[in-house]
Amino acid sequence: MDSQKQKSSVASEVLDLIKEGRVKMKPKAYFIMKTSLLCLAVAALGLFIFYLVSFIIFALKASGAVFLPSLGLAGLAELLLSLPWLLIFAAVFLLVVLEILVKHFSFVYRRPVLYSLAALLCFVAFGSFVVAKSGLHDNLFLRAQNNNLPLVGVIYHNLDVSKHHRWCQAMVLGFPAEGGVLVQEASGRQIRIVTTTQTFFPFGQQIERGDILIILGDKNEDVVRVNAVRKVRSCEDNCWMTVPSPAGQLKF
Repeated sequence: MDSQKQKSSVASEVLDLIKEGRVKMKPKAYFIMKTSLLCLAVAALGLFIFYLVSFIIFALKASGAVFLPSLGLAGLAELLLSLPWLLIFAAVFLLVVLEILVKHFSFVYRRPVLYSLAALLCFVAFGSFVVAKSGLHDNLFLRAQNNNLPLVGVIYHNLDVSKHHRWCQAMVLGFPAEGGVLVQEASGRQIRIVTTTQTFFPFGQQIERGDILIILGDKNEDVVRVNAVRKVRSCEDNCWMTVPSPAGQLKF
């Protein structure tokens, strides 16, 4: 009985406010349009986050940075220095914005933030994984290399996150008479690497012409004494990277 009286009182107050012009009724089309725009914004932002996160994964994999932890603590430290933090912070910011947008839906705002955020993270992780496996970035990278990708092509031309760091990804060109191994970085720079008894080989010391290496050492000289080196065994592991050479493009 009290509950019915309370509902009647609230309804009466709302009607009085409408009559006084203090509350305006909005047509049903307004709410439909608002919901439609919200759904569109959530979908567009979600797809962009999928693209951004999958691109970060692609860049780390293509540059070889994803293999750095296998080189020990020094390699792990180099990975942290090489991460594209600006893109990572942008992805986190957009994820927060997406969480705010989805909170407008009744099936989301009624649940604790921790639950909705965990569900959103799983959704983004799954979506980014699907995009990464779709081959989208591989195709865009190849188009950029052929100068057939306007606007966003520039970001695929700058995937070498090893710049200004103590590591690089390189292809073995040969074994010079003076010793060591002659390699070529993705930038085209050729260096001679020399291993010592202290060099760490996580996957064995056998190196052949055409192998792709992740090298950790001082890159300020044309002759580098290597602290650690790992051979990447397949082109699939290394995505698509190109090295300019007198004979043309070496793809690995």
